[in-house]
Order: sequence, then structure tokens, then C-alpha cells
Amino acid sequence: MQDLFNKRRTAVRACLLCALILMTGCQTTGMAPQPTDEKPQESAFQPATFAGTPQSEVTTIHHLVHGLIEDMMASMRSTGKVNSVVVADFVFLDGQYDKSGLLGKQLAQSMMSELHQSGLKVLDHKVTDYIRVTRDGDLVLSRDYKELRPDVQAQFVIAGTLTRHQNGILVQARMVNLLGKDIVAAAQTLLPTQQVRALLASIGGEDMLPGSAL
Repeated sequence: MQDLFNKRRTAVRACLLCALILMTGCQTTGMAPQPTDEKPQESAFQPATFAGTPQSEVTTIHHLVHGLIEDMMASMRSTGKVNSVVVADFVFLDGQYDKSGLLGKQLAQSMMSELHQSGLKVLDHKVTDYIRVTRDGDLVLSRDYKELRPDVQAQFVIAGTLTRHQNGILVQARMVNLLGKDIVAAAQTLLPTQQVRALLASIGGEDMLPGSAL
């Protein structure tokens, strides 16, 4: 009888010892990790950076034309809905009105883009009714009036003049009703000399500033 009691007491002690070991192991596992001096590993992907002037600080002719269009829209008289508009090349005020240089043509191109983005219907009157496939390229634009439609159904035209200034080029733009020739919107701005000189004429192209240079 005494032997049986001793065996039971030994078994109880063994169970208590196992329980104590298990509890000690759980406490060790649940301990918070100790802080280390190791720095977190940086991602291999890094945003691209570019040397030079930040893009937000670069002002081009296109940005200046954007402000010019905003001023024109703010000054527009109530004419009802503007159904369609065409943009003509700008010419120098003291020059020939039958010739435009690179600056005047680029201003017209920029204004076409800005007017379209503002929601107006812009007609490109230099687009032909066909594509000319030649050795020099597949072309659809033309400056030959014989290849273009004579009846462009436009309600308004954007025209403008350029004037040389000691700090750049003064640009006067206006929207004119083709039917009554009345001006419905107008604005002006100054193109700094640096931005005007940034334009590069193509090889064999006409001078950007005919007659003189800035």
C-alpha cells in the first residue's frame, strides 16, 4: 500500500514539473524582441531624378499661350455658343501681312492645342482630303491653297500680331467674328527673349524674326 502511495506522489511531482517547464517556455517565447542598431533595408526602387532646372520652374511659349487663352476667355463678350474656330499664323505688326515666321506659326500651333483643351471646336484648315504618299513621307498637311477646301465652315478666327520689344516679343491676340469682323475677345502678353530664342528653325527654314534679331 505504501509503495502505491509513493508511486502516485512521484507521478504528481512529474506532472507538476512538466507544467512548470511548459509555462516557462511560453513566457520566453512571448517576450518582445530586443531593439537592435540595424537600419531597415531600403527599397531597391528609387524615384527618378533629373539634373538641371526643375520642370515646374521651366516656362515655355506653350505655358505663356495658356495664360493668353485664359485672358481671352475672360474678356469674351456674350456671343452665344462658339460653334467653331480657326487659328491663323501670327505676323509682325510692322512687317508684311502675307508672311509669317517660325514664331508666328508656333504661336498658332500652341493656340490650337490650348483652344481644343478648353473645349472649343477647332478646325485645322491645313488638312487636305487625302494623304499624299511620297518618298519624303506620308503627308496630310499642306500650305497650297489649291489642295485645301475653300469653304472652311468656321464661325470665328484667332489672329494676332507681334511687336519687337527690348525684353522680348509683344503678342496681341484677338478672336474675330468672320461674318461681321467684330472682335469678341482679345488679350496680350510678352514673350521673354529667352523663350523666343529657344525656338530653333529647321534647316533651310525661314528666319524666326525676319528683318532683324533680338
